[in-house]
Amino acid sequence: MRPDATYSYTGHYGIQVDVFKFVVTPANRACIHTLHLPLPETARAEVKQFVINAYERMQAKNVHCNMAIAISKPLTRAAADAFNSQKYTVTAVITAATKAAVGAATRSAIATGLTAVAVPYFVKGKLRTYHSGDVIVAVDLQVRGGIGPQRTSQSIILSSGPRA
Repeated sequence: MRPDATYSYTGHYGIQVDVFKFVVTPANRACIHTLHLPLPETARAEVKQFVINAYERMQAKNVHCNMAIAISKPLTRAAADAFNSQKYTVTAVITAATKAAVGAATRSAIATGLTAVAVPYFVKGKLRTYHSGDVIVAVDLQVRGGIGPQRTSQSIILSSGPRA
């Protein structure tokens, strides 16, 4: 399956992204397996399966689905650090909000202290960590018709190598 349109742009933190747009019709939805994307062979199968899963979740059935796949160039150290610093900001905000709510609700120093320790541990474990060389792949799907307009966006990180 060849893209209907392609373009490149530079996003936040200087990340270069290539975007590929497709229209998947009921007649060519089986062709998603034949996507031609500029990725190493080892990552291509993972990305194709990721796109197929996202498409199937949309349950497009008999309507056209507008699909955009964005593939970043490998992250630089500066870009990865910038993304990771956002992780710590988000963790601090969520921790402060939760700690304030627990403190107001319980008026207990022990409960507030436990919240201050447990919440950052939980939140950091749920947020992604970026490394130099990682590639971000995002898919955006839109369907109009059926029960109404629907849209979904998802992303994955293709790791640049084994992590210690």
